[in-house]
Amino acid sequence: MIFTPEERERRRSGIGASEAGAVLGLSPFRTPTEVWMEKVGLSEPQADSPALEWGRRLEPVVLAKYAETAGVLLTPASGPARHPGVPVLFATPDAVRPDGALVEAKTTTSDEGWGEPGTDEVPEHYLVQVAVQMACCGAPACEVAVLNLRRRAFAVYHVERDLDLEAVLLPRLAAWWEQYVVLRTPPQETGAVALARWPRERAADLVPAPADAIFWLDVLRRARDERKRIEEAEAEAADALKALIGPAAGIDGGAAGRVTWKATADRKAVDWQAVARACGATPEQIAAHMTMKAGTRRFVPTWPGDKQITERSEG
Repeated sequence: MIFTPEERERRRSGIGASEAGAVLGLSPFRTPTEVWMEKVGLSEPQADSPALEWGRRLEPVVLAKYAETAGVLLTPASGPARHPGVPVLFATPDAVRPDGALVEAKTTTSDEGWGEPGTDEVPEHYLVQVAVQMACCGAPACEVAVLNLRRRAFAVYHVERDLDLEAVLLPRLAAWWEQYVVLRTPPQETGAVALARWPRERAADLVPAPADAIFWLDVLRRARDERKRIEEAEAEAADALKALIGPAAGIDGGAAGRVTWKATADRKAVDWQAVARACGATPEQIAAHMTMKAGTRRFVPTWPGDKQITERSEG
């Protein structure tokens, strides 16, 4: 989607309803840092991905299907609506019903996050979006019309305005704007977000640790030491209980708890390489049908004097 200079300026003047989920780290499409970079002028508004482009192109089709199904005449939104109490928030709903309820058109290829049609069970980032839309427009409800492209199925979800949700949501969004955009400080990302953006390292060298990293390294070291102590105590208790159980299936301590110690059922596994060899396949033919498993980034903290390295794979 190509934005005019006026649209770029408007987008940088606040948080749009469609960006609210990303700001809170709930969006599968954008990270908080990507939104921040656009707001402070370090990047241009994102071009539509193929999925977003087709979502925009199919929006009139979804709205027409909704109007036909609901038997109502929809009115296009008159333009962006600012929240009267939190002017940094704005929304442009897709359409408005005669009763004042909003209508939001979506397309998807996944059932994840979608509940039964007619309920308010929509993916979290969409729930945040329509909550901000209703707050900005003063609407009593929002109908989410969704076309599942994979199943070729159309469904409608009904979300009522929730003032309790707004009381939590709106201050968080306003605080994010003040803390990160106004002060031009990049938001901190979680490890999951960082892994999604950088699944592999892009440089071989280590970088000097900033002050925040020194703090978290100390927290991590103390947490690792505490975990080691707990794991050793757990192993000691398990060994003692196994000795007390002996040949029995377990012990029952009533209110103190119970523990079982049973053998799992034996199971068979097929050695496919042995099968291939028995069928006369050569090592070259076997190698030709090997698949490569993608590597993962391993998080490996070490401290001076460590004899062992703790490794944790991300993926």
